[in-house]
Amino acid sequence: MSRGAHNQVWQRGLTYTATAAGIAIAISCNYVLLMIVGAEGGLASVSGLRPLATVEILLATILMVIIIGPVLELASLYPGSSGIRTYTNKGIGQDLSIIVTFAYMLVLIFIASVESFLLLSILSTFIIKELAIVIVSFLLLAIVGVNYRGVILSDKVQRWSTTILWFGSMLICWSAYVFSANSSVESVADINVEVGLLENEAKRWFQNFRIEGVALGIFLFIGVELAASSARNPDDLVKVLPRAVFVAIGLIGALYASMAWVLLSLSPKSVESGNPLLFFGDFILSDSGRLIALLLTMQALLTSFNSGLKGLSRMLFFLSRERVVSSALSRLADDGSTPVMAVLCVSIVSLTTCIFTNSFSVSLEVSSLSATLICLVYAALLVSSIRCAERKQLVKSYYNCRLPKAIRYLLATVFIMLGLSNLMSLFQTEAGVFIASIALIVLSSLWWRARGASLLLTRA
Repeated sequence: MSRGAHNQVWQRGLTYTATAAGIAIAISCNYVLLMIVGAEGGLASVSGLRPLATVEILLATILMVIIIGPVLELASLYPGSSGIRTYTNKGIGQDLSIIVTFAYMLVLIFIASVESFLLLSILSTFIIKELAIVIVSFLLLAIVGVNYRGVILSDKVQRWSTTILWFGSMLICWSAYVFSANSSVESVADINVEVGLLENEAKRWFQNFRIEGVALGIFLFIGVELAASSARNPDDLVKVLPRAVFVAIGLIGALYASMAWVLLSLSPKSVESGNPLLFFGDFILSDSGRLIALLLTMQALLTSFNSGLKGLSRMLFFLSRERVVSSALSRLADDGSTPVMAVLCVSIVSLTTCIFTNSFSVSLEVSSLSATLICLVYAALLVSSIRCAERKQLVKSYYNCRLPKAIRYLLATVFIMLGLSNLMSLFQTEAGVFIASIALIVLSSLWWRARGASLLLTRA
């Protein structure tokens, strides 16, 4: 391989890693992290900070490493496909496939709405709300414009944005730990040998463990599977893409485990800003540190919205070509690779959802529902990977995931349980029931229309 070709492979690998990590390193995921740790009410509203939060995040990381293997295998078995729609259609059937696909698209749209809401809330503490709205709107429209300019520019923005955001977040996190005089390992472990025997301490730790924390931990990796459908070079699906995605999972897990550890060591009763980066900034340079953290949160919106818009527009484009949605959405730009009408449609829906979330202040409920839906989507992907195994006989080269069939079924069951567990907690509030009902109505309507279109196409 020539040096130029080698550099191109590296560049594509970086793009896959940036796409996989783009949505995960987001403001909404930082907010979910606070829920896991217990510094923002969340799971620990009664008992305070939770020393097992870091363990739960590491468990979620291991689960993601395991589950992404079958997804990467599916991507290599169906190169150039629409992603989740194709995998689930082949694995669990037309009707369930439509529901799973739209549920996943709804999750990505929810992420954009929660991101804008949280950034608006943060900016409003620094400047007047009207100016904050203008800034958030400008950032969202700027990313829409970038995607309209073409895939190459969007990929370049994604690479630089994700790189700056990850290194900046990791730097400000550990700088807060170094600059704080109150940080200690004992505050994280929270073990007091004088109180009783180690058996009692171990029992107390076990009681502190929450399965909902692992479910929310899965949400921290939202979007890593987007890279599987973004590969435009079929040769990358066997080695380059899997390596890039595993690197992305490792980077995400390292970042959030570090942030959880530092938050626990600093022992905050609450993080008023709703964002740990701003909390860390206070330990470094006070106002200047908060300004750096604020710039990182704005960068997070750019990174996550760009990654989500790319993935959603591509999925909508393929759905349009299959006549599941309007064929008008399959229109390409002059470059032959940018689905301009799909980008426009996704942009309008995302911005509308952002306005809805900001108007009713339901970001917590939307995040919880997203965590539920993504667990169910992963379960569907695991089942699909089992039922599509026969495809291997028809493909010469593919990524072979060696995860046994029994383990895949077991993990699918675990993810269904995680999703349902999180859904039960969502139903404990009126706002949660309201958001879940709206999502059910939207999914039912989309499924009914898409199913009708598919039946008409089959008869024709």
